[in-house]
Amino acid sequence: FLGNIPSMDISASDYEGILRARGILSAALSIEEKYDLTLGNFIDFEREVLLLTMDQLTDHSFDYNRAYNIISALNRRIANFIYIGKNYTELISNMASKCVLDKETLANKVTTLTKVLYDSNIEYRFAEALRGHIMHCADAVHHVSTPSKWSMKDGKKGDTLTFNLDVFSLNERLRENSSFKKGILNEFGEKIDLKKISRKYMGCISELQVEVRKL
Repeated sequence: FLGNIPSMDISASDYEGILRARGILSAALSIEEKYDLTLGNFIDFEREVLLLTMDQLTDHSFDYNRAYNIISALNRRIANFIYIGKNYTELISNMASKCVLDKETLANKVTTLTKVLYDSNIEYRFAEALRGHIMHCADAVHHVSTPSKWSMKDGKKGDTLTFNLDVFSLNERLRENSSFKKGILNEFGEKIDLKKISRKYMGCISELQVEVRKL
């Protein structure tokens, strides 16, 4: 600072209030940063899928090398998202408790919200189990396909050509990991749509974030 630094007398209670407010805001900022990191990794996965889909517009070849590169890129993206997502759900109750005086009560409320989302969404349960598989066993993406189809309008074929990229885990490959919860795998078919899994998981995390902000 140049010149005199202004000062202001405050009461002891105001001083204590400022300290508490600073602690609350810092804790709340950490929650937002953790959520932003989770959302960013989800967007990176979606962006990768979109870019790979767009590549099909000009390159219809699909040899071994290209298939390997696509699966490798998708595995990196899904692993980052699933890992950070599970990190969010594991830490959110403790992080939220730092924003209030009654830490235990709030932590229990957030933990209950997390359990409700877990119990009511099979995609949530699968994503949480997939984190352990990725960390201790193998990759998540086992199969990709690039379906394209012409849509019809007014009975005329060939109105619009739609490109897509499907991303799957294979049930039989996951079952090779003896620690993967069989009860979860039994709720899925042969192919498990990782785009659907990641979108629903991100939706659950966002729902949890909204409720934490309210609390």
